[in-house]
Amino acid sequence: MNVNSHFYDMRKLCELRGILLEVCDELELPEPVFVNVMSLKKFATGNGKASKVDMIKAAESKYNFHAKNDDEADAFWIFKYYCNKYRVF
Repeated sequence: MNVNSHFYDMRKLCELRGILLEVCDELELPEPVFVNVMSLKKFATGNGKASKVDMIKAAESKYNFHAKNDDEADAFWIFKYYCNKYRVF
């Protein structure tokens, strides 16, 4: 096992994932699913390195959704990504 400067960060992420899984199990919620940022950007704009402005513009041009800020645009695209992935709506 190679322990480098990222070991601490990796351990913290693993702990967080464990806590998330436990909470979901206790509350009888579905297991959380994660999406890679570049995959989301590619889905939204066709470019995995799209900027925040590109994400906002894509929501406007493709769906006439006018996000108030980049966080709202990201939430919109995460929703659309999972609807597409799991064939919802």
